[in-house]
Amino acid sequence: MFEDKITQYAKETHTYTLECPYCGKNTLVVNETMYNLPRLGEVLLISKNCSSCGYKHNDMIPLKKKRRRRIYIKVENKEDLKTKILRTSMTRIEIPEIGAEMVPGIIAPFFVTNIEGVLQRFLDILSTMNLLEVSEKKDNLSIITKKIEQMMIGKIPFTVIIDDPWGIGGIYEKSRKTLVITEYVE
Repeated sequence: MFEDKITQYAKETHTYTLECPYCGKNTLVVNETMYNLPRLGEVLLISKNCSSCGYKHNDMIPLKKKRRRRIYIKVENKEDLKTKILRTSMTRIEIPEIGAEMVPGIIAPFFVTNIEGVLQRFLDILSTMNLLEVSEKKDNLSIITKKIEQMMIGKIPFTVIIDDPWGIGGIYEKSRKTLVITEYVE
C-alpha cells in the first residue's frame, strides 16, 4: 500500500550499468526515473550507486524550464527558521549578512530542508575550514560561527536569497509577509 503512494508519480524507469568514475569498475548502477511531481512538474530523478567503492550521487533535472526566480526571505524570529526550502543543483543560496553562499555546480546536491538546515550546512563547512585554516584566519571563522549560532536561535535577523535559473528551487510556504519573489523573463 505504501509503495503505491511512492510510485504514483513515476512515468518510466531505466536502469543501466556504467564504469564508476572513482574506482573504474563496471559496477556503477544508474537509475533514471521520470516523475510528474506536484509543484515541480516533470523531472528526471537520477541515482548512481557503485557497489564496489560505495560512490553515490543523486540528482533531479527538471524537464520543463520555468521563469528564473529570485526569492528574498527576511528571517526575523525563530519561527521563520522553519521555512522550507527546495534547492536544485542550479540553485544559489546566499546569506549576505555573513558573506555565505551555496553555489550551483555539476555535483551540487538537490535537497529539501528549512532555513535552520541551511545555517547548519554553513556551520558544518566552517567547522571543516577551521580544521584546515592557519591560526590568523581561525579568529574570523570563530566570529562567523558565533553569528550563525545566534541566527539559529532567532537572535539576529538576516536575509536568505534563493536564486534559481530553472525557476524550480525556492520556498513552499505562501503566507509569509517578509518575502519578495522576482521572476525574470529571459
